Amino acid sequence: MARQFFRGVVMLAASMALLAQQPTWTDRAEYELFESIQKEPAAAKKIELLGSWKQKYPNSPMRPARHAVTIQTYVGMNDGKKLYDACKEVVAEDPKNVTSLYYLNLLTISLNNTTADGLDTGEKSAQGLLGVLDTVFAADKRPQQTTEEAFQKERKNMESIAHKTVGWVQWQRKSYDAAEASLTKSLEANTAQGDVSYWLGTVILLQRKTEKQAAAMWHFARAGNYAGPGAMPEATRKQVAAYFAKNYTNFHGDASGMDDIIKEAVAKPFPPSTFKIVSKLEIEMQNEEKMKAENPTLFLWLSVKKQLQAAEGDKYFADQIKDSDFQKLKGKIISHTPDVKPKEVVVSVADGLTPEITLKFEEALPGKADPGTELEFQGVPSAFSKEPFMLTLDVEKDKLTGWPVQAPAPKKAPAAKKAGGAGAKGKKK
Repeated sequence: MARQFFRGVVMLAASMALLAQQPTWTDRAEYELFESIQKEPAAAKKIELLGSWKQKYPNSPMRPARHAVTIQTYVGMNDGKKLYDACKEVVAEDPKNVTSLYYLNLLTISLNNTTADGLDTGEKSAQGLLGVLDTVFAADKRPQQTTEEAFQKERKNMESIAHKTVGWVQWQRKSYDAAEASLTKSLEANTAQGDVSYWLGTVILLQRKTEKQAAAMWHFARAGNYAGPGAMPEATRKQVAAYFAKNYTNFHGDASGMDDIIKEAVAKPFPPSTFKIVSKLEIEMQNEEKMKAENPTLFLWLSVKKQLQAAEGDKYFADQIKDSDFQKLKGKIISHTPDVKPKEVVVSVADGLTPEITLKFEEALPGKADPGTELEFQGVPSAFSKEPFMLTLDVEKDKLTGWPVQAPAPKKAPAAKKAGGAGAKGKKK
């Protein structure tokens, strides 16, 4: 809509300039030159004639009309580079020329003009556009066929374009905090801008402030999934959506809650002030605190296991826990050796499934025990293997509870006496 509106402004400016200044032609030849330009159907030839007009009548009172026709012609040719140069030339002569200011804002970004002069021009054009809006959108300037609501909406669009340009320039200059502020103003003025949401996420992320990570994620979620007016092209959206999903999962630890955030972000351009994404580290800490309160024994074991599995795990074992009294633990039997009267029992403490600790006994335990039987034990660490993980504890039998009581062996029945034994032999008939 903004583009269409200001293309109308271009043509309106040309017509108004001609009507208002028609009596001020330098001479008849200038007027005839203008007439030939108006009738010329070929854009390239028209530009050539406009050049002749400028050369022959550089100080003509009809310069505003010439500028308007030149800009209109380049817009029709879709020649951004030449349109940029023409608008820059016009603004140098007329700093409040709204049409040229408008196109310089658009073209600074679309031409990716990151030269020092280009960024300077973009910033000045944006400030210039903001400075003329009160005049351009004054109540008496509203066309009769345009409603007040539509008129003010166009003003908001122009404000949005100007703030967008400033934000983009600040981004290129690596002024990320300032870019965030300007792009926020742009998105507030016109929420239908998927690219601005993406840029906001980018400049926030580039600030490297932990407390702002969630806000950056929100803007990426919106940019990648918003498909309404002003959305980015579908292929770009898919790339941004994939980027958001990957970073969200890495930050949060999994994809839980991601769909809810996408749904909210598509509906609203900005996150609520209370918005937060719980990090993987925070979740781990919360789980650890809960475990510490509910199962301190398991918490202590997992803390030790984490240090044993770390890069310096072998050193930690040798310096901190080897040959020292170890905490009392509970674990479930995985296996034991031998099958009967074992002297080694492998247990799992963390999940009841993963072998973690081997209990070694000097005296064999009685009988046997089924896998899954829970034991409580306390021993002295004597050996450690990181891969596969295994901690060995030397355990005394009186420091073990939970080993099943073995049923006593059945007593043998007394042997039956044979018939005709010694008593029978001495019996008289």
